[in-house]
Amino acid sequence: MSIKHLVSALIILFAALSCSSKKNNTNNKTKTTINDTLSKRHLEDGYHKATILFFKNTESPCDYLIELDDEQRTLLEMSNKIDEDLKFDNNAIWVKYRPLRRMSQCTNSIPVEIIAIEKR
Repeated sequence: MSIKHLVSALIILFAALSCSSKKNNTNNKTKTTINDTLSKRHLEDGYHKATILFFKNTESPCDYLIELDDEQRTLLEMSNKIDEDLKFDNNAIWVKYRPLRRMSQCTNSIPVEIIAIEKR
């Protein structure tokens, strides 16, 4: 009889473990779907994935630049101020911008006007 009890206990244990892992997968899929939907909405609205970089050296007047998440890793020089809570190194953001027709003051960057910026 003890073998029957052991087999029954193992079956119940495996059933319980398989149910909980499916529940976690469902939650992860839901979070991924929500993030994908938000990403798609931002891209459709003209936003670009980007990261704020602290870029300070003695030769450059720029403290912060925005690095686009593209193949070239394009650097953007902000002409207008952004919120202080966004200004930290490696901050992932969504940015909507408009290129400006002036020379860059920073090294290898494109001068832009920030239209909208959001945390990612």
